[in-house]
Amino acid sequence: MTKISSLDPRFSVSNKTLDRQHLTILNLRSSALEFFYDDKVGDLKKFTKNLYELHSRILDHFYTEEEILLKHGYANLEEHILEHSSYTEKLSYLFFDVSNGVIDKPNMEFCLLDWVPRHLAEWDMEYGHFLQIH
Repeated sequence: MTKISSLDPRFSVSNKTLDRQHLTILNLRSSALEFFYDDKVGDLKKFTKNLYELHSRILDHFYTEEEILLKHGYANLEEHILEHSSYTEKLSYLFFDVSNGVIDKPNMEFCLLDWVPRHLAEWDMEYGHFLQIH
């Protein structure tokens, strides 16, 4: 896996802590995708460990992000939290399934391939612009 060493400035949300967390999440996501697409899911223990780390980092990130947005009075915070909650539920089911040896390919692709970059590019860029002026 090629590790991303810095976040593309186009995806900066104008907060070093959140940008650092985004970079970590993107690297863990890449690692999970490598397991998934390179047929390394056979090493279920390592794959589960990677998903656990990704799940944990995302939960920590959501908490940090929501606290920062609350502190700055972000108007769309409730909507953002609902988006986080929906994803957390899907990711939790995914982690539970993988821990029990079940690979749900459509949910895996949604959680890893689609949701993370889409959320960063759409939802997080919206508050990134907000943080730049506040």
